Amino acid sequence: VHIYRASLDTNSGWERLHVLKEHGQVVSSVDWAANSGQIVSCSHDSTAYVWTDREDRWEPAAVILRQNKGALVAKWSPCERKFAVGCGSKVACICYFDRWGTTCINCEIALEYCML
Repeated sequence: VHIYRASLDTNSGWERLHVLKEHGQVVSSVDWAANSGQIVSCSHDSTAYVWTDREDRWEPAAVILRQNKGALVAKWSPCERKFAVGCGSKVACICYFDRWGTTCINCEIALEYCML
């Protein structure tokens, strides 16, 4: 995952600020929470990470999805306290951190029983 910003020099275009490296395969989805500034990303290697900017350095928090197929899409909720990850196994994982902010907890919903 590469993070860019528009360069102040009009001739340069874009300036790369950070490269987030944790996923082992193709990153399939990224969602940036507008208010908290956190990023959630997921990958075909069945992993998801929540990235937090700490003094100009992005720290990853691993999310254990317990899925055998790739994670395809990740999206923050409007309140930015929870996020969902949709997987190739037709399961959606609804994830949130415990009250201490140290452990990510998720529950699974089988998509064949949901109306989207």
